Amino acid sequence: MGRIKAIIFDYGAVISAPQPKKEIRAMEELAAVDRERFQEAYWRYRLEYDTVLTTEEYWRKVFSDCGAVWHEDLLRQLLYHDTRSWTVLNRRMLAFVKLLKALGFKVGLLSNMPTDILKEMRRKFPWLHGNLFDSQIFSCDIKKAKPDPAVFYRSLQELGVEAEETLFIDDMTANIEAARKVGLKTIQYKTFSRFLRDFFRFLV
Repeated sequence: MGRIKAIIFDYGAVISAPQPKKEIRAMEELAAVDRERFQEAYWRYRLEYDTVLTTEEYWRKVFSDCGAVWHEDLLRQLLYHDTRSWTVLNRRMLAFVKLLKALGFKVGLLSNMPTDILKEMRRKFPWLHGNLFDSQIFSCDIKKAKPDPAVFYRSLQELGVEAEETLFIDDMTANIEAARKVGLKTIQYKTFSRFLRDFFRFLV
């Protein structure tokens, strides 16, 4: 097995914690429709939101798709709860990223994220403005999202490493499968303890 030189991390549900249920429920209550219908619509348009849709365009699509009644005054509340759902940190993982950087690994951040939520992340998290990550790629900035192979190649280029010497961490199966096709080694994130066990297997 080739030596690992770089580790690329997803943000959502990897460096961030899973979406808090109270924030999900708050969005469902604002839509006032069946939970399953809301969730299907929420995720159906997410890649478009992560790349090209404005916040209002996204939520109008979600509400139309799930049969909810749209009001302009809902937008601020929906953005508030959606942003809160993605900005609770997995502090153990963030600490681990800092350890990897201190040990000499290159570390990258490769995330699907819409513009308005990314703005709040950049306001809230000072570590996004330092030198912790050697590469930061967000879908809203480049108008491309995982699992598009192009985003993985861009991350590798910015890090200056080959696919076979790079480990990619993500929670979503589609993104893991796409990364493997590019040639990256992968770990699908479930829990921090399981991640540690899987990670150290790549070092032996």
